[in-house]
Amino acid sequence: WVDDSSVIAENFERLKRLEKPTFLYEYSTKDGIERFGPLDPTRTYARQRRIRPSSDVDVERINELIDAFLSSGDEELLVECENPGLTGYYLNKAILDRELDGVLEVVVEAGLCYLKRRK
Repeated sequence: WVDDSSVIAENFERLKRLEKPTFLYEYSTKDGIERFGPLDPTRTYARQRRIRPSSDVDVERINELIDAFLSSGDEELLVECENPGLTGYYLNKAILDRELDGVLEVVVEAGLCYLKRRK
């Protein structure tokens, strides 16, 4: 895993969810540091943006997250949150309000919330 590649990091998150034994060789070209060993189930590998939804959801923050994702070019974003179902609801609402339902979708599975581009 070189330089924290986001696609591979998201696969590590999937492997953790599936509880698959995985051995990791990690290398940083920036500082030449290398590490190896089993996948750490307590470590967060994927790039994430945190949202803390409540009854007073920050709609501006939700829209900032959507804008950042759209400009990133990434196919998928793991959104770390305390309540994936509630976060998914507010993300879906913002997507519909902005008429982006043909462009983006929200997937909530195994206790995680993902923002994805529609294909």
